[in-house]
Amino acid sequence: MLSVYGGLNHFEDIDGESLFEAKIGLGFDTLLSPSVNVYRSFSDELYTFEVSVNHQFDLEVFELCVHASAGNTDLTEALDTDYYVIGAKASRDLAENASVAISADRVDSDLIASEWVFGLSVSTNF
Repeated sequence: MLSVYGGLNHFEDIDGESLFEAKIGLGFDTLLSPSVNVYRSFSDELYTFEVSVNHQFDLEVFELCVHASAGNTDLTEALDTDYYVIGAKASRDLAENASVAISADRVDSDLIASEWVFGLSVSTNF
């Protein structure tokens, strides 16, 4: 009913600039699968706090996950912003250890107007 996750994330969106952070998350295997996550940046010592819900539908041809999250992230020690995400992801297994997914998310925050973010991914496990 309860899962605990701890790990490290590394993002490099702009060549030469990166974000390296630790993540601790709690997830609950109940209706809407609520979760709570805390992230801490190593370089800036800034925090992000996030809550989310999601629900999976098995549509035989693919799995559909609808999700929503809200959070607050530190931009500097004196400035933070709230953000909201709602979206969906369709995924399908290609093999026992590989899958493909497409996603669409509507992102909104105190600093930007609402925007759509689209994704395509291929994942493998070994």
